[in-house]
Amino acid sequence: MPGAVDVGGVDERDTRIERPHLYRLAGDEPAPLVPSGGPVDAGVLRLLDVIGPVPAYVTNGRLDVLAWNPMAAALLPGIAELPEGRRNMLRFTLCDPRARDFYLDWEGVTRHGIAQLRTATGRDPGDPANEALIRELAGASPRFGEWWERQDVKGPGIGRKEYRHPVAGRLSLDYVGMVLPGTVDHRFVTLTAAEGSPSQAALDKLAAGL
Repeated sequence: MPGAVDVGGVDERDTRIERPHLYRLAGDEPAPLVPSGGPVDAGVLRLLDVIGPVPAYVTNGRLDVLAWNPMAAALLPGIAELPEGRRNMLRFTLCDPRARDFYLDWEGVTRHGIAQLRTATGRDPGDPANEALIRELAGASPRFGEWWERQDVKGPGIGRKEYRHPVAGRLSLDYVGMVLPGTVDHRFVTLTAAEGSPSQAALDKLAAGL
């Protein structure tokens, strides 16, 4: 796949089962997990700030963008400019006309996002926010319905995405998505380029404009 090559995944074990079990063995009660729409931990927000020129952001399972740093806002259209409650990566790929030009492998990125939304609905069946997003995307894009019916499921992982940025030009970036401990489904995502590569030069160009 030329634009988004999935080269690995993460452990999809259900921490809602394992975590309480470990606490019971220790004779203690587990702290409640931060829900999907809950606040991002203050330590995670500081991490977004201190990693500097690395684009990084936090999503939940349905790909709502919960927090981001300035480099992520400079790289990814729609993160900062959209109002709260509308910042969603899958909504951007399916509903924003810029997305098809921005993602070189638009189909691969979109199908991966739909599979992640499918995973989120399986984790929390009947969640009103998930159901509302599904209805919205089904009404906005026939491709959503086609790919939703494939029943694919995925979580965050490691791979590569290629972008055509209006200022920085073409970038090939490695992404890492990690589920944050103590949360139901918050994911910390970073995007990096190889040192000395044209893509790193493009990121440096974006950073210089901040």
